[in-house]
Amino acid sequence: MIYKICIEDKNLNKVKDLCSICFDNFTVYYTEKYWKGKREKNIVIEINTEKDYELIEAIARKIKSLNGQEAILITWSIEDSKLV
Repeated sequence: MIYKICIEDKNLNKVKDLCSICFDNFTVYYTEKYWKGKREKNIVIEINTEKDYELIEAIARKIKSLNGQEAILITWSIEDSKLV
């Protein structure tokens, strides 16, 4: 399962530390988004894991609190992947 957590560009070192505790690997994308008509710097954390969704949501809630965000978007998709 591939999860994406979309957050504001805040407290990145703390966010990466939190993700590193729970996951062996993840990818960070720097993007731009619009929320309620206002442009924001955004970060997308992509996590490829077999761990339960509940862990992903718990991490997103911690990040939401840490960053003082109104909402955080979590997306997921089932994709086949293989390390070679």
